[in-house]
Amino acid sequence: MNPEPSPAPVSDLETYVDCMAQILQLSIPSEIRPSVIENFARARAIAQPLLDFELPDDIEAAPIFKP
Repeated sequence: MNPEPSPAPVSDLETYVDCMAQILQLSIPSEIRPSVIENFARARAIAQPLLDFELPDDIEAAPIFKP
């Protein structure tokens, strides 16, 4: 059984913000739209190192967390 393919990365954040606002039925006022897009760009930059970290295919989640 193959896992679902991951979605392609979104290179156009303006399109992403517009599509997600429509899906979520949110209205983004035009005066704050640039700031929303900028915040998504920042979030993507922060998350990129984690997204780039490759895990082996045979890795398993730990059944118990012990700090």
